[in-house]
Amino acid sequence: MAVMGERSQADWSEELETNGQVVFTTRPRWVLKLLGVIWLLVILQGLRALTSDSTEGSIRQVFLVLFLALAVGGTAWYGWRILTHYPMLTVGPDGIRMGRNRFLRWAEVRKVGLVSGGLGQKRVPILPKDQSAKELSIDQSAIKDMPGFARWLEGVLAEKRAI
Repeated sequence: MAVMGERSQADWSEELETNGQVVFTTRPRWVLKLLGVIWLLVILQGLRALTSDSTEGSIRQVFLVLFLALAVGGTAWYGWRILTHYPMLTVGPDGIRMGRNRFLRWAEVRKVGLVSGGLGQKRVPILPKDQSAKELSIDQSAIKDMPGFARWLEGVLAEKRAI
């Protein structure tokens, strides 16, 4: 069964109506792609370190250790998030919650911003009315269809304002 972020807008609306909230967890496919790139860099750096001379090789070995630490840390971090179904984003009756700490009430939301970025790194900003407050930035680790999500969230925001 697909995680909520890989499902359709109709599924999100149904979940919101049925349960009062939609919880988007980390998307395993996105994580596997990201970690695949990181581990590929580790392998390439390892091969380069093995085939270089001693002076250049020691510098490459330092980079190999750094890439390896990044790969192991990233794998552990995202593995934990997938196994625990860490809530990346929750769209609920009171507002939008990023992770477990950042929260923006519907009354505090100015607008849903434009989708930006590309190649698996698209983002949608949720802009607060208070110009000094920090925006919520939702990325593709939680949602696959960013333009569809932005349209859906604008609809939810319009409904909440009409109440």
